[in-house]
Amino acid sequence: LLHTFHLLHLFLTPAAIRHPISFVCFFFLMIRRPPRSTLSSSSAASDVYKRQTVHCPQFRSISTVRDVCDVFLQFLNGCAELPWTDDLKAEADLLMSDVLQPLNQRGLFTINSQPALNGVPSENPYVGWGPLNGYVYQKPYLEMFCSPQHLPLVLSTFDKYPSLSYIAADASTTNITCSAAYSEGANAMTAVTWGIFPNQEVQQPTIVSRESFLTWAPEAFKLWSAPFQCTSDVPPIINTIQSQWRLITVVDNEFTKYPSPILRAIGELCDCLPVVGSFDPPVTTPTKRSHMSLTEIEAIRSLLRPEQLSLIHI
Repeated sequence: LLHTFHLLHLFLTPAAIRHPISFVCFFFLMIRRPPRSTLSSSSAASDVYKRQTVHCPQFRSISTVRDVCDVFLQFLNGCAELPWTDDLKAEADLLMSDVLQPLNQRGLFTINSQPALNGVPSENPYVGWGPLNGYVYQKPYLEMFCSPQHLPLVLSTFDKYPSLSYIAADASTTNITCSAAYSEGANAMTAVTWGIFPNQEVQQPTIVSRESFLTWAPEAFKLWSAPFQCTSDVPPIINTIQSQWRLITVVDNEFTKYPSPILRAIGELCDCLPVVGSFDPPVTTPTKRSHMSLTEIEAIRSLLRPEQLSLIHI
């Protein structure tokens, strides 16, 4: 049942609902190795889908943080693989220039994210889901690996914005830093995705909680070494990341404005942190994925209230 919740969230697309036979077939193909889940709804961390086989050949030639940075930037370009995900969803285009590119350029390695949505029609081909004639909502969400050198700056910047809730942990989950919402005993369970559909209760398929994150963090760190057959083959820089770095998840509870507080916080971080890697044009054929046009991006952002603040574009 635990895995069922997660798989239903991942694959319950509008197309699957309208063609239930194909949905059932795909569900049983995937159940051989389902991702984690939580007791109620799917954990946002568990939405990082893992392949049956992890190849990621670019990982085998890295030796420095700059090399790791280049692999993540190549992934954003569609020219590399990561152990945590097959490919970027089209909705990543809503975050590419403001979030994903600048953070990964500065050695903050993102493995999961989602943009703010405020009443987007469920029929939208990129971010819509569920039955027809509904509306979907999302809180901005980000998950990234952070070095111990950058951690104080990152968390102190998040602390400036009351709408941001975060939790950071190492691979052993013995070193944990969090905002009040995710402190031990707070039992916070934040809905980050929900939908309103005709003649139905509110659908809440994705949540963030302290418990689900601390279950996911050790697994996320372990996946750094998944591309290597032997422990002895793992580069020292990856050993360092697994033993010293932190995994951070941050949720912005303000989902009705653009730019949101999380975007302003990221702008501050990018002003302070040096650029490690460059976001170069693809030199190989990118993987095939759907892209959103500027018009489609602006149509989704138009549902958010503009703030009288300028967002720094990197």
